[in-house]
Amino acid sequence: DFSITDPDAPENWPRVWLIWRANALGSSARGQEYFFKFLLGTHHNTVAEEVAKPYLKELKYRESPLGKLDLLVDLNMRMNTTPTYCDIVLPAAHWYEKEDINTTELHSFIHPMGAAVQPNWEAKSDYDAYRFLSEKFSAIAKKHFPRPIKEVMTSPLGHDTPGEIAQPALNGVLDWKKGQCEAIPGKTMPNISVVERDYANIDKMFVAVGPLMKAKYGFHGIMLDGKDLYDNYLKQKHIDSVEVNGQKLISIKTAKEAANFVLAFSGTTNGEVSYRQWHEEEHHTGLHGETYDAAKKAVKAIYGEEVEFREGAHGLAEEIAGPDRNFTVTYDDIVAQPRRWLTSALWTGDNRKGRAYGTWTIQTERRVPWRTLTGRQHFYLDHPVFLDFGEGLTVNKHKLNPAKMNELQKSDKTDALQLNYITPHSKWAIHSTHYDNLRMLTLSRGGNSCWVNDKDAESVGIRDNDWVEAYNDNGIFACRAVVSARIPSGTCFAYHSQERTVNVPKAEQRNKIRGGFHNSLTRQRLKPTLMTGGYGQFSYAFNGWGPIPIIRDTTVLVRKMRNQEVKW
Repeated sequence: DFSITDPDAPENWPRVWLIWRANALGSSARGQEYFFKFLLGTHHNTVAEEVAKPYLKELKYRESPLGKLDLLVDLNMRMNTTPTYCDIVLPAAHWYEKEDINTTELHSFIHPMGAAVQPNWEAKSDYDAYRFLSEKFSAIAKKHFPRPIKEVMTSPLGHDTPGEIAQPALNGVLDWKKGQCEAIPGKTMPNISVVERDYANIDKMFVAVGPLMKAKYGFHGIMLDGKDLYDNYLKQKHIDSVEVNGQKLISIKTAKEAANFVLAFSGTTNGEVSYRQWHEEEHHTGLHGETYDAAKKAVKAIYGEEVEFREGAHGLAEEIAGPDRNFTVTYDDIVAQPRRWLTSALWTGDNRKGRAYGTWTIQTERRVPWRTLTGRQHFYLDHPVFLDFGEGLTVNKHKLNPAKMNELQKSDKTDALQLNYITPHSKWAIHSTHYDNLRMLTLSRGGNSCWVNDKDAESVGIRDNDWVEAYNDNGIFACRAVVSARIPSGTCFAYHSQERTVNVPKAEQRNKIRGGFHNSLTRQRLKPTLMTGGYGQFSYAFNGWGPIPIIRDTTVLVRKMRNQEVKW
């Protein structure tokens, strides 16, 4: 059996949660009050009743224990919502106090975080903090796991792997657990592998690039042989090495060494690696020789002279990566000046010659197939699960009936507006970072707020800047009202992401504790169509394909707080 069949068995839930560089109990916690109730076992404002028991057919039902975690640790550079609930907060270096690299899909530059000063007091850079933890962990592990142990691990049928064509689904989705088909790892069930864990030597492995880097490495099915790259990098006089288990390996003892290693082995910052990746993609797609010449003619017929092709280039690799094959960049280079990344076979934009990054230009202008079952864009989805839900084609779906959402069953509706609740990304913060900047707070009512339509607000006596409670069975959000004609009638906006750290008054109802924030009113729902797998683009990919928290059909009640002299 898999642990998912009995998720509330004591041996199946996590006991230790180490949070890094995330506001996991804040901006990420859709359904925050449930996190407080079930994970932390602390105060909360949820009154929703458990309704799952009569619907469970394959999972074992247990009364949910309260407070599952034994230890909650946060490595954080600021005191946002998450560390206020942690057992241990590890102080982290801030900007200009650490060596690191940074980039995003929203622009095409590699940025450094060069250390101008040392971190304050006991604060450490992210890298040094984890190195410190690895040393302490290994010291303890020597007593409990002196020798390596083996674990059985499962992994999903992944996108851009052979697993994405593992389940044809022509006869529907067959379930091996029900005896409908044979249980075959990597085909009808997850991949299963045996992994060796050498816990006593985690600290040594942390500071070295392991030998598996000499084998195949890559992403999106574009896998390179890393042996000669590894050996050539290690031969350079300025590159340090460490010895682990008798092997001479690349040293990454410092964050700067780690950054230089990443820059040297990435196709976005090393021209030779980029060329090899494009050569691999050229092999996958057949876009070389006569086939590539035909593709160029097809593109010219559509775009004319707008799209340029290199004279004499007879394949993708020479066309896109050939001129930059000798390009390299180091950490010191980007400290001197941020550099643009190379046009990568792992992405879909063409940013050569100063062009702004735009998605799918590689597909439209170079005829590289889309990463789908057919290589084309799909408007019709022929998977049985999508067809069963009536979503084979794009369809307009009205919002769900609030009466059936189990969110207003126990909430007092007296003098309250009933509104659809939306949490759009904030225009005045990056998630929750900079939200509590004094200037931003000055411009944003000094703390948390929700936006309501002017006519809706007038109907229940709410004026701009009044203290209000937005609430449902999931929780309570006590905040200022921003009354605006720009908000559609019947809708309430609370921008993502606010915090529970500044100017959060006590609620007037239920437990009369602090009145939450925007994620106090949501809860997570999973959409079944997003659980399909092993079928082309419907295959798991980290941060690409998988169940997401569905919160847009949340309904809330909003009413003016009876006492505008709120209690703190």
